[in-house]
Formats: sequence, C-alpha cells, structure tokens
Amino acid sequence: MADELKTRKDLEAAVIMRAWKDDAFRRELLSDPKAAIARLTGKPLPAGVKVVVHEETATTLHLCLPARPAKAAGAGELSDAELEAVAGGGGDPTVSLVNVCTSLQLAC
Repeated sequence: MADELKTRKDLEAAVIMRAWKDDAFRRELLSDPKAAIARLTGKPLPAGVKVVVHEETATTLHLCLPARPAKAAGAGELSDAELEAVAGGGGDPTVSLVNVCTSLQLAC
C-alpha cells in the first residue's frame, strides 16, 4: 500500500476508501487515527504529530483550515510562488503536515 501513496491526496483517498469498505478500520480510525494510518501505510507517524478525524454526516460539513504560513501571520507578504502553491491546492511547504508527508515519503 505504501508504494502506491505518492501524495497527501493519495493518502487521504486511501484512508477514506478503506474506512468506507472496512467498518473495523473506520472505528480504529475514529478512535486511534495514528495507529490506523500507520497500519494502513506500514509506516509510523512522527511522535509529535496529532491526527484528528471527524466523520461527516448528511447534515454536517467539516472544513479543514490549514496552518497559517509564517509569512501570512505578519512576517511579510507571500511570494508569487507561495501564493500559486496555496491557490493551486499544493499547500504551503512550511505547514506542519510536511513532517507527516516526509515520514510517509509522500509529496505534499
């Protein structure tokens, strides 16, 4: 499985598909997401990384607000390249999820 995961989107899709197909995995994902993801990928997540899983319902929508890049927090304006990465959905390489991606050898 880990060899098939090249990006964060690949990981998210694999987690979602597995949770939809496997109720035991879904329950583990909700109760201990780090262990469930580690079992799915075969690689542990970094000790300092916290994973929170929210299950949507037909009447509830959850949005994820990524960590604010340091420059956007008042240290100056974002460069054109940084703006393009954020606008294009590539994310900012300074966010903490880069640790997760690095640990799982994903392109985020």
